[in-house]
Amino acid sequence: MTIARFPDLSHHQTDDNNPAIQLCGRRFYKDQTEIEYLVEFLLVFLSPKYVVDENEIGTGFPDSHTIDAWPINTPLRYVPQERLGLKLFAFLGSSKLETRHPCHKDRFEELVTTLKQRIETDYNTSKDQILELLEQLLGGFVGVAANRTWCTQVFLPVGEGLIAGETIWKRVLGNKNPEISWDQALEGIETRKKNEKLFTFSNHDFMARGGEILYLQLCNLKRFLNSPELAALEKQYDFEPGSGYRALQTIEQELENLFRKTSPITQIVQWLEAADPETPRLVRDGRQDAKCGWCPEESWQEAYLFGQEFANICRATIDPMEKIEMLTFCCVFQVLRSICAQAVRYSMVMEDEQRMLGGCNGFAWLLTPAQLDDVAFKETAKQNLVRVREVIYGAVKNPAILSPETNTDKIKETEVDKHSQDLLVHLGKRIGFIAPRTGAGARFVMSEKVLRFLVLALVTPGETMTLASFTDRMFFHYGMAVSGSHLRKAANWTYPRQEVQIAELQTNWLEDALLAAGFLIPLSDAVSQVKNPFGDKE
Repeated sequence: MTIARFPDLSHHQTDDNNPAIQLCGRRFYKDQTEIEYLVEFLLVFLSPKYVVDENEIGTGFPDSHTIDAWPINTPLRYVPQERLGLKLFAFLGSSKLETRHPCHKDRFEELVTTLKQRIETDYNTSKDQILELLEQLLGGFVGVAANRTWCTQVFLPVGEGLIAGETIWKRVLGNKNPEISWDQALEGIETRKKNEKLFTFSNHDFMARGGEILYLQLCNLKRFLNSPELAALEKQYDFEPGSGYRALQTIEQELENLFRKTSPITQIVQWLEAADPETPRLVRDGRQDAKCGWCPEESWQEAYLFGQEFANICRATIDPMEKIEMLTFCCVFQVLRSICAQAVRYSMVMEDEQRMLGGCNGFAWLLTPAQLDDVAFKETAKQNLVRVREVIYGAVKNPAILSPETNTDKIKETEVDKHSQDLLVHLGKRIGFIAPRTGAGARFVMSEKVLRFLVLALVTPGETMTLASFTDRMFFHYGMAVSGSHLRKAANWTYPRQEVQIAELQTNWLEDALLAAGFLIPLSDAVSQVKNPFGDKE
């Protein structure tokens, strides 16, 4: 038994030798940063897309007919914009000197000269000052820089004009050929092997397909919108019938409004890119369409939850920068949930009775405040994360998930962990959901940002629900246990085949945190309501 895929790319089996990829899809990877999951998702969402050559899919998701008639062994192709000239202008000046090839500096100087010719200014502000201000402005929207070459850096996706595909500079080959021009770097130079381009656009080194998986999960969800399985899920957990369809509609409408309308930053980008039309042409001439991977077909269940949460955040009337941050959290939590959900389905260390103790997807995350003095409770929380990792390990070791062609002798165990349990801990620490960042004793914790995300994602904008309903929804969506019966279930999930007695924390820490964040409305000593205040302006 191998895991059914959407789309069915069975001819790519040999590319998916890693058991963690065969479990979760192609692919979640440790080196992809949290913002790049959202950027890659938006890149696929906004770019022209194709399943069949003559039928272009614009912004959003394919229609139901396209999804239902998807040919076997046919990946989704999309055409991203690399925005190489924009990155050159914004990031070259702040990049490391050793990453700047002479052709980069020459092109930058040509670009600056052209831009100066296009500027009209009065005597109080020089053209150099204007360009310096523009460079500083764009540099303020950097999402990922670290030690990367300028062209590999990533903008925060605060407008469509700042959403760009991955570009890799072949630094070693460039150092061997210091005399080549910018155009030659894009068109390619003759080496002993072949004509080699020094810029590549299809490596998936940093945008490692994680955002593609999230997009494909929502496409896959469309296949189940009228299914008895989804109807049963909605009935069991009191979701309104048709809420999955409405969530996808909301995502399409809100992202269209957020990114397609002309904003000042988009106008600046258009003005800058108009100064160098030749670079986009050379990029297009030498580039193939990007090809998406696949997701597990059964991931429609967690995609249904992801769609509800993503739609709620899209609708929230919050600052655009905060919306980008919360959508990033939404993507990261979907990666964490997807790994755990698949692990529960296939782990060899799980029994059906244990799966019943978790949330909708059968796992439990025992959540504590960041500052916790209760030693016994803290030990249980630490063991909960250990148990989560055990379950994931038990899934990637299951031979039932592997295709017949898989040769696990050629894959190192560290590479399997990098795509599964190590990724979960790494991402959890990056967003403050797992602490401490270094050292032993890691556990799931509730930070201020995680709490804010949960309210925005789980409570419809402008609406209220009881505190008990909110904690129920936390447990249902993510298996997050903070109190009462959820906490007892999580403890028994953590220690299988044992009767565990766990004492409640003595303080109402979640209520205090919600009250401090402005999300709690105390109605009486016994009843409180959680409110998402960011509804429609009216």
